[in-house]
Amino acid sequence: MKKYFIIILTAMMALVSAQAQIPAEVAEIMKKSDAAMSSTNGVEITMDMKTSLAFVTLTNINIVMGSKDDRFKALMSFSLLGTDIKMESGFDGTQEWVATKDTVYITQTTTPDHDDNGADLGIYKNYKKAKMKVKSDYYDIDFSDPIDKKSEAKSVNVKVSKSNYQIKEMKMSVKGAKVTIIIKKVKKGLSDNYFKLDMSKYPKAVVVNK
Repeated sequence: MKKYFIIILTAMMALVSAQAQIPAEVAEIMKKSDAAMSSTNGVEITMDMKTSLAFVTLTNINIVMGSKDDRFKALMSFSLLGTDIKMESGFDGTQEWVATKDTVYITQTTTPDHDDNGADLGIYKNYKKAKMKVKSDYYDIDFSDPIDKKSEAKSVNVKVSKSNYQIKEMKMSVKGAKVTIIIKKVKKGLSDNYFKLDMSKYPKAVVVNK
């Protein structure tokens, strides 16, 4: 699950670079979208992510994630086999953690483990082609032909609001499963305290220092 956080975070925050076969109009829209979805003062994105295989929903996850410079924090909640699960991961510049109500794993580091989190999977900048349909209130864009032929996501569909250029929805296929991300809220301006691990939320958890 932690891997999904950074895949999505990379998708939202990656600076769009226009490839040779990306139409100029699409590149311009995605640059505006990048500006609308990011901020040097930090940005928090609230979303729902659904993963399905055929017609069966595997997971339906609510995610709230924030980022500012190298720091990030992600809160995830979902139900698994009738059990409600909440999980938090983050990096505050000096330590990285993954926390549940039972266990908090803490790693002292100044460099988050991007490779482990799958941060190599950028979205827009990793595709060569794009096609766009203009709808009444949004741009419907299909990205295809990944630069890396081994990419797990062979294509991605992005819906961008006409009014504010924020992403409304993203769809992609990863290892046969369909992933749909619906953006519910974008908040700009986060304090430094936002990225601190609040141990008072986990009074009964076992702390594991790695």
